[in-house]
Amino acid sequence: MAASAHVSRIRSLYKRILVLHRFLPIHLRALGDQYVKEEFRRHKSAAPEEVKSFLSEWEKHTVTVLLLSPAQRVGVAARSHAVPRTLPP
Repeated sequence: MAASAHVSRIRSLYKRILVLHRFLPIHLRALGDQYVKEEFRRHKSAAPEEVKSFLSEWEKHTVTVLLLSPAQRVGVAARSHAVPRTLPP
């Protein structure tokens, strides 16, 4: 039963992250979703100590995304596409 509870917790976190990513700008969502999928696949056979750390970090990520206002999400997207300006000589 403990194993099924653990799997359920991981699935729930995974789904929660993907749902939260729906509110990100489209290009950040695509990047984030791909990264989440790859990370969860990589950690399927991780040691128990690594799993604790892994879950803790992803739970922090969900809190971070939840705390971003829509304006901040757009601001993050705008900064990621900003063209660096060169200073005059």
